[in-house]
Amino acid sequence: MPFPELRALAKKVASKKEGTGVYRFNRKGSGEPVTKWAYWKTVGMHGAERRLVITCAKESIEK
Repeated sequence: MPFPELRALAKKVASKKEGTGVYRFNRKGSGEPVTKWAYWKTVGMHGAERRLVITCAKESIEK
């Protein structure tokens, strides 16, 4: 199956209410792998819990 790191991160997001994780994904256009960070938190909305996940490429993070 493709993208084992992304699938593992999805399981982590589903099992924890908040956290961070890293995975590699292919860059749009070139297909080169890029490392991405994911940050998530659980929010309540309309009586249900939802995971809000934000991702960004590691090289895009300002120091």
